[in-house]
Amino acid sequence: VAEKLPYERTPEGYARRTELFGQMDPNGNGYLSLAEIDRGVLDVLQLGEIFDAKPAIMRAFQKAKNYLPTDSGTPGEDYVQRREFRIFLQFLRHYFELWVMFEGIDSGMDRRINIDEFTAAIPKLASWGVLIEEGTEESTFNQIDDNDGGQVLFAEFCDYAIKHKLDLGEEQDDGDVPELGMTVEEKIKDTFAQYDVNGDGVISPEELTSVLTSLNASLKPLEIEQILATADCNKDGKVDYKEFVDWLFKRRGGKEGKNTEATRKALASQDVDWEAISAKLPYERTP
Repeated sequence: VAEKLPYERTPEGYARRTELFGQMDPNGNGYLSLAEIDRGVLDVLQLGEIFDAKPAIMRAFQKAKNYLPTDSGTPGEDYVQRREFRIFLQFLRHYFELWVMFEGIDSGMDRRINIDEFTAAIPKLASWGVLIEEGTEESTFNQIDDNDGGQVLFAEFCDYAIKHKLDLGEEQDDGDVPELGMTVEEKIKDTFAQYDVNGDGVISPEELTSVLTSLNASLKPLEIEQILATADCNKDGKVDYKEFVDWLFKRRGGKEGKNTEATRKALASQDVDWEAISAKLPYERTP
């Protein structure tokens, strides 16, 4: 399954996603509806096992379609945009794994889990990384059953699984899904990814400048130029995610002034208000 969901930030992954999106977007309008995605999973991605997992497709669609800011007057908020397609594939991979777990517990195959099924699955949950102490089965079940309906639905199971980091461990993963237990470094990469309009893995000097000045208004233009020059490791005039994060976590040598050092450390901090910074990024640019 993972091989057919090219969400990696590589030239090969980008080329493959461009091809797949074109095949799934018959109207050529740059948006994918749920119906187009549903058909595309079967006809384009050729993933019949996921096609039958409708709840997983729905969860991935709902997550991805609101992942990026949408310009007013466009239908983007109701569709998966072209630049949201990578994150949709990553969400789909993640939620399909959760669906496999859910089906493994749902022995009655009625798309819900009762207390008996949950109790019988305690050994499976342990193999996925969650140990439930003897005598706490019912109280744990009630915690997962968020709406107190006496049954655990797929959405409720997802919330629990994400919180407790359940893992089938059957395939190598390339990292956590954004917003689901990310490290600081992954969080930074995905913040910048939201404003990578072309989805080519490169962030512009304007975008970086906006972030840096949001963190430290006293930065002078020359200091910003020095930061950009340092981050551009291969000197191609562009800064990709890896280059910027390498600079951010000081993986390369080189002197830096106190002002730029303070900005770098602030950007790498757990306490950064990413929502405030994101609001100032020029995401309305067009290619």
